[in-house]
Amino acid sequence: MTAIKEYLGKIRSWIMERSFGLIVGLLVIGYIVLSNQALEEERQGRMAQLQCSSMCFPKQSEFIVKLNVETCWCYVDSTSMKIMQSNLEE
Repeated sequence: MTAIKEYLGKIRSWIMERSFGLIVGLLVIGYIVLSNQALEEERQGRMAQLQCSSMCFPKQSEFIVKLNVETCWCYVDSTSMKIMQSNLEE
């Protein structure tokens, strides 16, 4: 039993000696992961906007995002629009 306590004590002291480096390392890893996730979300948004434009081509389109709902609208004429795609339908 004392051998286990000694071993756990050594592990605890090793962690305590290196706690600053471990915390900084974890923060850097967290920042990298969250940054990559944000870049991926931005890339997906640009792809959805491009798809909307191509669905409405040669007419103008509006890609609207509100409260995590993405909707693609195409102009029918100068006063009306038609919905082409929405992630509410999925």
